[in-house]
Order: sequence, then structure tokens, then C-alpha cells
Amino acid sequence: MRHDDRSDAIRILGGTSLKVYLLLASSKEPLGVREVQRRMGFRSPSTAKHHLDRLVELGLAERRGGGYAARTGPEGIFEGYTRLLGSLVPRLLPYAVFVTATLVIYALMSWPNIDPGFLLIGCIAASLLWFEGLRMALWLRRLMK
Repeated sequence: MRHDDRSDAIRILGGTSLKVYLLLASSKEPLGVREVQRRMGFRSPSTAKHHLDRLVELGLAERRGGGYAARTGPEGIFEGYTRLLGSLVPRLLPYAVFVTATLVIYALMSWPNIDPGFLLIGCIAASLLWFEGLRMALWLRRLMK
């Protein structure tokens, strides 16, 4: 799926199908129609089946085993996200944690001979990672409402 196709898919999906996709993407295992119905609060299984079939038709989900699973890899809408501890997290946030921790350890081990240029560049990189990662997390949270 090309980048333009992914943006179109988000527009085509609308609110409810997108929420079903997010439910599938955050699940560790494939979900059946009745499980999607229960978790989404749909009145009938046919509503859940309609949204699941729509996701499969758009190439955003696939039938796997006895249920449906989201495609979250390079073909999925949320290629900038990864599953961490059972939830979708922007890939930039683990990098931001790593860069920040590395800077703190560097500062503690190099004290008082800290290279100000290296520290400045590291702080700028960490700040950008945190900013973009949190922006992506807030965007995902707004989608899930």
C-alpha cells in the first residue's frame, strides 16, 4: 500500500471502522466477530462483521485462524507505531527514552568535563524525538475517542 493509499484509507474508513482497526491493531491475537462486537459495544454481530470485512477489503486486516488481525507492518496505516506492552506506541518514544537515558548517563560519567557541543546536540535530538513521539501519541488518542 502506497503512502497516498494509506491517507485515503484513513479518510475512507471513518470513525467506527477506524476504531475497529485500532482494536485489532492493539490486540495480541486475532479477534473473532463476536469478540469485536462485545468490545466495541455493537448491538449485533453483523455490524462487527461489516466493519471487519471492510478492513479486509481495504487490505488493512486479514483473516487469520478463527478471527481477524490488523496489518500493522509496512502495509498498515500505523507503520510509525509498534506494539509495546499490549498497546500501540509511536516508535519514536522508545528512541526518545534511550537517547535521554544515554545523555543522563553521559553527563553523570563525564562530570565535570562534559563536552557542551555534544550535550547540546543530544538535547536537541532528544527534544525532537519526545515532541514528535508525544504528538503521534496524542493523535492516536484522538482517533480512539
